[in-house]
Order: sequence, then C-alpha cells, then structure tokens
Amino acid sequence: MRPTPPKVLLLGGGGREHAMAEAIRRGGGELLALLPNRNPGIDRLASKVRRADPTDPDVVCGFAKAEGADLLVVGPEAALEAGVTDAVAALGIKVASPSQKAARIETSKAFMRDLMERRKIPGSVEAASFREPARARDFLLSCAYPVAVKPSGLTGGKGVKVEGKDFKEGDKEAAAAYADEVLAKNVGGEASVVVERRLSGRAPDEGDFARAQAALMRALMRLHVAGRAP
Repeated sequence: MRPTPPKVLLLGGGGREHAMAEAIRRGGGELLALLPNRNPGIDRLASKVRRADPTDPDVVCGFAKAEGADLLVVGPEAALEAGVTDAVAALGIKVASPSQKAARIETSKAFMRDLMERRKIPGSVEAASFREPARARDFLLSCAYPVAVKPSGLTGGKGVKVEGKDFKEGDKEAAAAYADEVLAKNVGGEASVVVERRLSGRAPDEGDFARAQAALMRALMRLHVAGRAP
C-alpha cells in the first residue's frame, strides 16, 4: 500500500510560487494553495485552492488546520514579515520557511546592513540607516559618493531611487527630499530609510543563464566530437 502523500500548503500567487508548486508536485506532495489572486498554473496543480490574504496569520492557520496540512512553504516575504510561519509552527505543523525573526535579513534592509557590519561579513557596501529626517538630510548633503536611497522595509522592489537614474547625478538635494518622503510617509512600514553607495553594473537575468547553459552545451559537444570525455 502506497503511503499517503504529505499535504503541503503553499502561500503566494506569483511566478516564483508557481515554480515552487511544480517542485512540490514533482516531489510527491499534495498541493494546497492559499493566494490572493488567480494563478492558472497553481490552480491546475493544487487539490484545494483558497483565495485569501497570505499575510493574515489567522486565515492561514484556519486553512492549514481545516485541510490537515503537514507542511507550510511560504513564497512572499510579506507573509514572513507578518509572522505567519511562527503562527503555523505553533500549531505543530512543520514549516519549511524562516521565522519572522530570521526573515528580517530579507524584510529589513537596515537590519541586514547592520548585521553584515557587526559580523564583518564580506560583500557589503557603504551604507547608513536613519529614522530622523534631519540626520538623513545632513548625511546626504555631505555625502561624497553617488547613492541609492531605499525604504528599509518591503516595497515589492519598487521603493529604491538611484542617483543618476531617478534624479540627476550629484543632486543630493533630490536624494534628501526622497529620504524625507520615505520617513514622512512611512514607506515600507519600518519608519527607516537606508542610504547606500550606488553600485554600477548590470544584474544577471534569465538570458545570461540561458547563454551560459548554451555555451556549456557547445563546449561538451566539441569535447564529444574530439573524442574526449568531459
């Protein structure tokens, strides 16, 4: 007799979560999905779908209990920030995503930069965080390097403004004005703004990985034609 597949509850309804849903099904799990939007790919894979807010711990816990979930997997960072994983874990359900506290390395830029500095973790960049508009403004107006100004909290990847792109090169007054706006409007929900040295370059995308894979295949084919094993 075949064992009953584990019921895996997935939160989130984006493309990333669709890829996670595919992996859950390939691994033999029964997929339960809670997402705020319609995603045909996830809907097709799931045995049960609930349209709801994945950042609401009470809603997620209720669905997990009602459906007998064995494991929780979280896609959206906002759900981690809301403490959903901690609430579900308190029910005795296994969780394959970080706790609210552990997730701060992703949900709080100020925390992440401070952690890297305190622990001397390589790969960081000059950065400072501020809660007082006057201190942020003083720092920016005297800053010698080009900057990126960011709300510390989550903004769905849309909160960053970069010198030379979103405002003119050298216009630190515009940078300070945006820092004022972030703090005044509590953008990101953390009442904190992060100023970092601007880094230049191009971020890798899907095309880069596809080209790298194609280059590897061509190299293997040349080795094969030459009669040599890789």
